Amino acid sequence: MRFTTGAGDEVTADVEDAPSDIRIAEGAPIDIRYDPRNPSRAVPAGDDQAVLSRWFRTVVGAVLIGLTGWAAWRAPRRPRHRDR
Repeated sequence: MRFTTGAGDEVTADVEDAPSDIRIAEGAPIDIRYDPRNPSRAVPAGDDQAVLSRWFRTVVGAVLIGLTGWAAWRAPRRPRHRDR
């Protein structure tokens, strides 16, 4: 990606791990974040939300798997009541 810094410098940077939820036409302007000391370290501005979303899905998935495992382990141990 090519961009101009706030100081007016032209920078070219490779985005190695672009978020998958960003769909942009080639040549369209986008908001980016970059390290002013090393402008080649640039990421699309929406990257923070994508990371949070991935972590949220990972944590929720782990909790659901854990609860399912606990329920499966616990179910056979419940006492059964016989009808008389």
